[in-house]
Amino acid sequence: MGERRQQKLISAATRLMAPGEQVELTTLAKLGSAPVVATAVAGIAAGVVAGLLGGGVGFVGFRRREVYIVLTDRQVLFFEAVRATGGPGKHLASFRREVVTSTPPRGSALGLIVKVTVTVEGMSRPVELNFPPLPPALRAQARQLAAALSK
Repeated sequence: MGERRQQKLISAATRLMAPGEQVELTTLAKLGSAPVVATAVAGIAAGVVAGLLGGGVGFVGFRRREVYIVLTDRQVLFFEAVRATGGPGKHLASFRREVVTSTPPRGSALGLIVKVTVTVEGMSRPVELNFPPLPPALRAQARQLAAALSK
C-alpha cells in the first residue's frame, strides 16, 4: 500500500479511534467469507447483537470484496477498499481487540496466497481473509496480523 493510501486509511480510522489509541498495522486483504444477513430486519438485529457482543459494528451485509484492515492497540477496524480510487471507502466493521482471535497463517496456491481466519466472539462464523501474492509485503502483513491477534 502506498504512503498516500495509507494516510487516507489512517485518517478514516482516526475518526473512529479513542484519544491516545495507536495504529499498529494497516493492510489490504480479500474477504474470503463472512456472515451475510439475508433481510434488512435480520440485518439490523444481527448488527445490534454483533455490536453488543463484539464491541462495535458487525459484519452486516458483508460479502466477498477487498477490505482494508487497521489494527490498533485497542481494536480492529475494517474498511471497504474502493477499486476506482484504491483508497478506503465506508467503514464496514469494528471489534474490540480482546474479542478477536486469529489462526496461524496458512498458504495456498503454491504458497503465493496467505490465508488467515479471524474469529470474533459472538459471531456465528469466522471471517476468512486472503492476502494476495502481490505486493509481497501483504504476505508479511498477514503474518504480523495473525501473530498480533493470536492468544
